Amino acid sequence: MPPKRKADDTHDEVEQDIVDGPSGEHVASTSTAKRARVSEPVAEASSSNRTVDAKTMGWQDIVLVGEDEITHWLRDIGNINSNSYSRFMKAKGATGGASNGTYYAAYVYFEKVRILQRRKKTVKREKNETETGPNGFPLQDRSKVWVYTGH
Repeated sequence: MPPKRKADDTHDEVEQDIVDGPSGEHVASTSTAKRARVSEPVAEASSSNRTVDAKTMGWQDIVLVGEDEITHWLRDIGNINSNSYSRFMKAKGATGGASNGTYYAAYVYFEKVRILQRRKKTVKREKNETETGPNGFPLQDRSKVWVYTGH
């Protein structure tokens, strides 16, 4: 039966519990539960797994699941700034992000991973290396380069 007023429906929430599945893997189990009204906001501090009053903590103290993965990776590949990474990801075209420091740092990372996993270079990669020489593609965004033809 639908609620009489929209306000009556706002306090239902879906809770997820992690339980062990039949073969030992972790499985998310969902259930609908009524949430009590709270006069003061309370946040969960994931680093300490305890409930903390929101007045004593800042937004920086709250960590979402998976939030730090990119940050750690950027630090590991050469202490890349997250703003630089964002500009790199927004770049368009084949050479769009080539002048960004993330481009070379990510290349080095992925090349080392390829070597570690003992994978061969792809046919396209070998063709590009043959065509561009030992230094590879120029580290500049060709869409932003002016060409003077002398006319």
